[in-house]
Amino acid sequence: EIPLNAKDASHGMRLSISVSPVSSSGQALPAQELRLDTGSSTLAFCNSSLASHFDSSAKTDWMSCNTYGPDGSSGGYWGRFYESVVDLQGSLKIDDAFFSIMEAEEGMCENFQGIFGIGFCQLDDVFDYKDLGQDFGAECPSQDRGVVAQPLMHLMHKLKQAAGSQLLGIYWSGSFGKSEGKLFLEGAATSNRHYTEGSIVGQAHLNERGWYNIAIEEITITSSGRTWAVSNPVCRSMSISHSCVMDTGTPTLVIPKKFLAGILEFAAIDVPLGSISFSLAGANGGPPVALEFDVATLLDKGWIEGAEKDEGIILGLPLWATYYTVFDIKGHTVTFVSTAEEASEPATTATTTTATTTMTGPPLLV
Repeated sequence: EIPLNAKDASHGMRLSISVSPVSSSGQALPAQELRLDTGSSTLAFCNSSLASHFDSSAKTDWMSCNTYGPDGSSGGYWGRFYESVVDLQGSLKIDDAFFSIMEAEEGMCENFQGIFGIGFCQLDDVFDYKDLGQDFGAECPSQDRGVVAQPLMHLMHKLKQAAGSQLLGIYWSGSFGKSEGKLFLEGAATSNRHYTEGSIVGQAHLNERGWYNIAIEEITITSSGRTWAVSNPVCRSMSISHSCVMDTGTPTLVIPKKFLAGILEFAAIDVPLGSISFSLAGANGGPPVALEFDVATLLDKGWIEGAEKDEGIILGLPLWATYYTVFDIKGHTVTFVSTAEEASEPATTATTTTATTTMTGPPLLV
């Protein structure tokens, strides 16, 4: 179990994880608060002075160069890749981990000290190291050398090779504060109280194009006893231009503008707001999975917005305020467990003892 923090940043709410890089001399450096992001695949630290703690054996001849948001609108960075030990929240140590230390950035370090992408390795391109200057704005190199797996996904690949089940669970209480979220690995993903005491909604197909892609077959809006549904389908898991993804790094549910316009029209004329439901393609030919959200709550908290290009759908962080998710990387499925009853329970105080696990092995370079 790896605790996560939840904070309201300038561009919306985010989950974060505390990560300590370990220097070449074996010293655990000060923990850095990193934004947790399923929509990217690089572990990168903002503090450029961290580089002075690593000798030549930890330096690689590769660099990371990434942009975020549509057409890079949310910023980006470049920096050298290093290879050393990282400690996740004092709960999990991973040896031989790849991470980048930013040498120039834009919009990456306003509220956090870096980013911890836990998407698939297809998103983590490696380039030959080249000094791109102190002002981020230069285009990233066009020719990559392959990809690396960020530390957590590297661990998942190792488990896959060892015939593990490759399970990753993500939980968020919907509230802000320390340890309001959690990451669970392997058997812990299906043995914690969020899974065992929740109500399993269903299991959907998961496609790994780098992001956590899903196929949404229908969107339904229900209000005042009337239902409007659009299908045929809204997006496909293998589509690039009309992709649908689950992304902790997006603070809202992002839907086509026409759907949002209809919802806002209802709100403007005081029509009782009902729910919006997304029907996901079931796993292995199974029944579809319906994820339902209360519209009034989404509007009140600013948890829903229209897509800029009116294409595709992003089930952002509000998804985890309602559902605990278990990703089976090996089985290409995602299981949704409703946490609605859990949210209505009175708060309790508990003492948790967390064991520290160390994983070793060479990083994955494809």
